[in-house]
Amino acid sequence: MLDKHCVSCHDGKDDKKPDLTSAPVVDPAAKRVWTRSYLALTHAHPDNKDPASRWRGDADNKVLNWVTAASAPPVQKPYSAGSNTSRLFAERLDKGHCKTLATEGLARLATWVDLGVPFCGDYVEANAWDEKEKAKYELYLAKRTRADAEDRETVRRLVSQ
Repeated sequence: MLDKHCVSCHDGKDDKKPDLTSAPVVDPAAKRVWTRSYLALTHAHPDNKDPASRWRGDADNKVLNWVTAASAPPVQKPYSAGSNTSRLFAERLDKGHCKTLATEGLARLATWVDLGVPFCGDYVEANAWDEKEKAKYELYLAKRTRADAEDRETVRRLVSQ
């Protein structure tokens, strides 16, 4: 969606505009391959003290804010974070900044924010693992799969008694 509606103006060539391209950015510490658009929208930056550290997003940024796994555990007040309090919507998109983004696209972007700005669909997608790390993941995935099957079988036996 960003490639279709935003990249013509936000192509990374103007320092005053966020780079919303899908150009890959390898994060060696997180073993992930992010896109420039994701890093720009989440106001992510690497720790300057440790260049090998992970990129970190700023969930409390006024332009785009969201609820993260590290957010405060108490119940949050309605409208304390998300698309309805992010300036990206109130000051830019809702006021017609992007002339080609239709209501459906705006709703999809808002849903992404309200779901916690996920980068990809699952843990494996967009990884930058070497073969040893992939094998380790597959080993633990197989263990989880076996344990899940055993749990389902136990529940089936208990229910059928």
